[in-house]
Amino acid sequence: MTAEQLLSACCAVSVCSIICVSNKASLVVVVLDSHQDRLPQCGGLVPVLVIDGQPVAESEATLDAIAELAPSLATPTPSKRQQWRDMLEQRLIPVGKAAVLNPSSKNMAALRVVIAEWEAKLRERPGKGHFLCGESLSIADVSAVPFWSRLQEEMDCVGAEEFPLTHEWLAACRAREAVRRTQMSSWWWWW
Repeated sequence: MTAEQLLSACCAVSVCSIICVSNKASLVVVVLDSHQDRLPQCGGLVPVLVIDGQPVAESEATLDAIAELAPSLATPTPSKRQQWRDMLEQRLIPVGKAAVLNPSSKNMAALRVVIAEWEAKLRERPGKGHFLCGESLSIADVSAVPFWSRLQEEMDCVGAEEFPLTHEWLAACRAREAVRRTQMSSWWWWW
């Protein structure tokens, strides 16, 4: 199974069993609401991925676990993945959330500043490729694209002329079948 097939299977269904790329671990994706009695140690956190009988809860932790099992989804170094994750969690999500909940001129201006910072970070990437860490979709992209997709749908804030690299990156991610299959309807936010 390719890394993209693994990711697609993990993200597209509620409960499934998968033999991982390494063939050393089995994965089970669990919808916690219907299995809380079997996984009380997860404390109500979702999503939950069970790897060789051990539950891993929350999005970022499950993505890290998938990256360990599917090296083709890993970034060149964990620090690269963490740099993008930090920018997303510490800058974009708080500012984006404020803009979505209250699209005042102040919040929209702050959002444009953060998008410009993301664009600058994309410009600084070494090498080529349409994705955050190079030529291939990685866990860094998988972590970021859901928020960016919803933000773009809701706010139409990533114009091709003003933010060409961000626009290109988002389009490249959204063109992937595995990503398209996981996109939620436009009414849905997770905060």
